[in-house]
Amino acid sequence: MITKTEQILKSNLRKLREAQGLNACSFSTKVGIDHSFYYRIENPDRHCRFNFELLEKIAGYYKLEVYDLLRKDL
Repeated sequence: MITKTEQILKSNLRKLREAQGLNACSFSTKVGIDHSFYYRIENPDRHCRFNFELLEKIAGYYKLEVYDLLRKDL
């Protein structure tokens, strides 16, 4: 079962990616993340363990801080 925080993060990651007109595969390639792993990160039905290095990498791509990825109002 995924937590409320994980739901917010997954939703925000999808919104940010789609706002840039990228599909999950092209985004993961740009950031240097395995595309199948990134699919699991964004998928709202799958629990996925995150580490700070990964979150920092994603936040850095968007020029955000990690805490921005967890905001409800992003």
